[in-house]
Amino acid sequence: PEQEKLPEGLEEVHAMLAEHVRKNFKSADGLQLSSDDTDVISPVALASVLTDIENKSEIDRPTLRSSMIYLPNSSDEKAYDEPVTPVVGKAPSLTVTEDFLTDPELSPESVQLRQRLKKEEEGLNTDPLPISDMADSERFLISLAVPTLKDKNLEALWNKHSRSDEMPFSFEPPADQIIENRHSSGVATQLVLTKSSDGQGGEKAEYLMVVHDSKGNDGKGLTLVTGTTEVSEKLQAALESQGVVYVNRDSADAESKIAAVVDKIAAGKDAIDKDNPNPFVHTLLESIVYNFMNPSKSKNVVSPDGNNEAIGDGLSYDLPNNELLFSKNVIDNNERATPEWRQKSKTNLVAVLADRDDYIAKNTGNNLPFVVTDSKDIEQLKHTLKALSNEGKQQSSGQSVG
Repeated sequence: PEQEKLPEGLEEVHAMLAEHVRKNFKSADGLQLSSDDTDVISPVALASVLTDIENKSEIDRPTLRSSMIYLPNSSDEKAYDEPVTPVVGKAPSLTVTEDFLTDPELSPESVQLRQRLKKEEEGLNTDPLPISDMADSERFLISLAVPTLKDKNLEALWNKHSRSDEMPFSFEPPADQIIENRHSSGVATQLVLTKSSDGQGGEKAEYLMVVHDSKGNDGKGLTLVTGTTEVSEKLQAALESQGVVYVNRDSADAESKIAAVVDKIAAGKDAIDKDNPNPFVHTLLESIVYNFMNPSKSKNVVSPDGNNEAIGDGLSYDLPNNELLFSKNVIDNNERATPEWRQKSKTNLVAVLADRDDYIAKNTGNNLPFVVTDSKDIEQLKHTLKALSNEGKQQSSGQSVG
């Protein structure tokens, strides 16, 4: 190790990955790992693997909706020679029925795509993955602080084809474009399922909400991630150096920090969808609420015109400004583009991203989370998504997720 030299620019990355290995090292004999980073992670191996990943022209996708995510290795036995390891990430897919395969409005390409999706979803006879097989949330966050890994992993969170490729519709709503990373603003949202410590010696499901603006930060990219994982000040600073702002939803100032990033992401974007009367922050809110957070029950409340209505297409908790969900009433009064509407929409968006009531985990919605796991079993992973879907449907009976 003393003969190995670290390539310029990788010193901080090397130190951060070595510290991660030390943090996760457990010894029954009270032994400790060397304080010399080159004894923990080979500089040559680190430089080599990052170069290999950077030179990949495309994301590795074992199936249409799965991707390879690159995370730091936590194992003291493997990290020296393999400081970074690929794991599987899987996005949920549509339920492909026989009716969908025979729809006369489908193009031949859409039929072929659906047939492939249907084949991939067959044979789900394994048990769902346990939480212990999910990748650790801190590993995912550390990957976003490493330039090469951040770029590849953010790209891997979204598929190259969309639901519109599978559906015979010509119009794709702006909120759907955002969730599929196809919106002209460059903004995309994703819900990532990992695991973290439950504070009692066990593990829990950890949902990370990702809002990525590829055009933000003067074209360098700006990413907001919210979760409940505690991170060090060093990791926080390393993330921010890469244009990634991580906000712990349990922190007292979570709302103010989230609001500041939302302001930067939304700046100047209201005019992008000319036919959409919504301010951009409301479209962004819709992409999260209606795709990730639809519970099985709707909530009846009194609308501004005095009628008793079910709001939010299943949104069953109180946003600070629930009256904004009655879009027909607001459209008729041409009020959507006003500064007041924009501010109220932003307040709602910040409330959702801060998630004080653990609403994300309880209501994973129509689009299940992007699961990141150490398991290489794609079939088992697809079954996990099905199990999560069933748990989401059972929320109304009081059952919990994870």
